[in-house]
Amino acid sequence: MSVYFYMRINSDDDWDEKKYFRQEKKLRSFAEENEYAFNTEGDERTKNVFKDNCPGTSFDRKGWQELKGHLCKGDCLFIKDISRFTTDTFNGQDMFMQLYDKGVKIVFLENPTADTEYLINLIETAKNLGVFRGSETENIMSLLIFAAIDRALNERVFFQQKVLEGMETSGKKPGREKRGYEKLTPALEAEIVRCIKGKNKKTRNDLMMQYDVSKITLSNYFKYVKTKLKLQ
Repeated sequence: MSVYFYMRINSDDDWDEKKYFRQEKKLRSFAEENEYAFNTEGDERTKNVFKDNCPGTSFDRKGWQELKGHLCKGDCLFIKDISRFTTDTFNGQDMFMQLYDKGVKIVFLENPTADTEYLINLIETAKNLGVFRGSETENIMSLLIFAAIDRALNERVFFQQKVLEGMETSGKKPGREKRGYEKLTPALEAEIVRCIKGKNKKTRNDLMMQYDVSKITLSNYFKYVKTKLKLQ
């Protein structure tokens, strides 16, 4: 059995390699606790950590395709959470089943009820109780992972919406300036929206100069506005 790890972010910021930090910290700590190798570099025999910076709606990702080429029956793949694996329920279900049929197990550290092993044990328990026939195992597995992915992604959107609501209401409270959003004026937000939609000729450097904000601050504003647009 070989062990692999996968990370994904979705950012167009040149300085956003640091956004892998939380995922890598979680996965590396897990690897150390279980005495697994965690190699982000190396040749085909030693590298076992793969990553992408792209949307999670499709699996047409360079890092994922490289990883998939390594996965064999009996291997185990560790991912921080479902949203790093996919942000599309149907495509996620299809890929999960491809790996299940191949004999590859997936472990989501923060979504344990979607782990391959957990679902297999759940199905075996149901079969022993006579809930369904053994011939229906694959269909039940497909249904369970669909539900697990859909639930996890909806919970993530709900959490993001609560964060946004907190940001918006905090404008009436003392201390908002300490949160770092005092420079996000309606004019700057409109500029950011145009950038995200590819309709702004200004670069990020232009916005930094015009609105007197740092790279990190502007990056946070872009993330905030992107989340806001997704929920509209």
